[in-house]
Amino acid sequence: MSIWHAGEVSIGYDDTGGGAPVMLVHGHPFDRSMWYPQLAYLASHGYRAIAPDLRGYGESTVVPGKCPLHVFARDIAGLLDHLEVPAAVLCGLSMGGQIVLEFSRLFPERLLAVVLADTSAPADTQAGAALRLATADRLLAEGMAGYAAEVLPKMVSVRTLRRRPDVAAHVSAMMRATAPAGAAAALRGRAERPDYVGMLSDFTVPALVLVGSDDEFTPPADARLLADRIPLATLTVIPDAGHLPNLEQPAAFNRALGRFLLAALPGRGRSDGLPESAEAAIIHAGTSRERGEPVVPPPVLASIFESAGEPGDDLAYGRNGNPTWQALERALGAIEDADAVAFSSGQAAAMALMLALARGRDQILVPRDGYYNVRELARRLRPHGAEAITVDLQDPAGVERELGRASSVLWAESPTNPLLRLADLAALGRLAAAAGAPMVVDNTVATGVLQQPLRLGAVASLCSLTKSASGHSDLILGAVVTRDQDLLAELRSWRALGGAIAGPFETWLALRGLRTLPLRLERQSATALAIAEYLTAHPRVAAVHYPGTCARTRDLARAQMPRGFGPLLSFELDGGAAEADAVVTAARLIVPATSFGGVESSWERRGRWPGESAPDSLIRLSAGLEPAADLIADID
Repeated sequence: MSIWHAGEVSIGYDDTGGGAPVMLVHGHPFDRSMWYPQLAYLASHGYRAIAPDLRGYGESTVVPGKCPLHVFARDIAGLLDHLEVPAAVLCGLSMGGQIVLEFSRLFPERLLAVVLADTSAPADTQAGAALRLATADRLLAEGMAGYAAEVLPKMVSVRTLRRRPDVAAHVSAMMRATAPAGAAAALRGRAERPDYVGMLSDFTVPALVLVGSDDEFTPPADARLLADRIPLATLTVIPDAGHLPNLEQPAAFNRALGRFLLAALPGRGRSDGLPESAEAAIIHAGTSRERGEPVVPPPVLASIFESAGEPGDDLAYGRNGNPTWQALERALGAIEDADAVAFSSGQAAAMALMLALARGRDQILVPRDGYYNVRELARRLRPHGAEAITVDLQDPAGVERELGRASSVLWAESPTNPLLRLADLAALGRLAAAAGAPMVVDNTVATGVLQQPLRLGAVASLCSLTKSASGHSDLILGAVVTRDQDLLAELRSWRALGGAIAGPFETWLALRGLRTLPLRLERQSATALAIAEYLTAHPRVAAVHYPGTCARTRDLARAQMPRGFGPLLSFELDGGAAEADAVVTAARLIVPATSFGGVESSWERRGRWPGESAPDSLIRLSAGLEPAADLIADID
């Protein structure tokens, strides 16, 4: 820790990393150690992280009596001067957020961007101000211990108290170690805080509003009002967190912060990317490091959970939430750096997504050669919303015409099932954004490991977990992944109201399968490519459909799916349905079955299904984990 002397006040601070400066501002009764997870994250991602101990902490000398917010704001400005930082991103939590608002009022020219976590903008109510003044008197008379014990259950969520005693102990220690005079001075100053609501519309820099889903001090509804008043603001709700989401759910908080900084300061930080961090998160999602806890947690099969008093956001009834779901959703979200909602099937996920997005829109544009059950679902939902219009996703001019014809949802699928056609998702995303249309991508064939639709302009990514994601042909589940918090809430609401919930045992199996997904896809992609190349030269094969062998879209495939082209391919025989059926039934190793993505190789004549538009002789093949040479011999 370094020390900066500002007149009669000494302020300790951490200054680590290099790059665009991010100032982390705490409030009373905390200290800069509350930001340790973010200090490490920012420094490792190309930012300069600065975390001061404000007046009343560590080496600081307390200013007696009352310390208004403008004094804290000027301390921050002085520290930035001392560090020769002309402008910075200011990130404040709770009272720290109000200090950031005061800094924004006094020094708007020094802002690169603003992050407001669990922050209230209106002036204190008369009752609130009176309570702060009374609390200040109490702290001076009694010290911090009693206050810390009383406030702790409100500061952190019930889940944190139960599952993360280390975090609860850290929060308690910060409060107990606070100088009572410093906390009292801050409370008196905070009781007289200005009303910042009027200035919010004048913000000209990007802003991120963060809030814990279980925050009692700043409920998510208040955070939404704050975000709505700031022109360039986005809102992120951190699940399973109270008033200190950065400590309670540091991975989710850091993901949201990192995404925001990359967008707000382009080219000035480093992305997490998919690789090791996501793969590690998949493996460790839902696990516990507490002594005596199982390394692999068992499924939670309960339908009800202990809950007394007024209903809250904590677990109460199995249709609204389950710890095993949440572990699977965290793992799925980690793959695409977003949040996930698990459903009872891929079709249930698709229905919820259509219902959530189509309301108030005239049409859903669906791919002409995509999964036929999604096309049928869109048609059947017509009485409840938008009209289903089929489009060719490889014809961007045609898509643009339809987008311009009426308010739309663009439902993309790439690669498509069963023709494995590739669409330029980034180009489609730009067209959709220009038309004000949300773009959804059915990512079932590729999964988030091979293709990242949210980075290519999609508002949501849909996946049938029945297929490659779980990989063992023993369950039916689906999921939607999104970064849009409003859509996330809507999807959870549709799931609960419609009852399209995932069974806890199935989600446990899916999570177990998901942990090996990157390794399975690497092997299956290599095998599928070898089979596709073999079939391309086969005298009885009229056409092969695979992203890795299609000359017209091979460059797009390499850019859009850099880690591999997936386990699924299809090919057309020089013949008809009878010839294709004969080939499928003659196999000794490849299983004649529908679906795909399992560890066992399977195939079928796809045109046998009513509603499927595939050519009569088309066989869809899913490469499993068997050696490629054995599969090629079986085909031959």
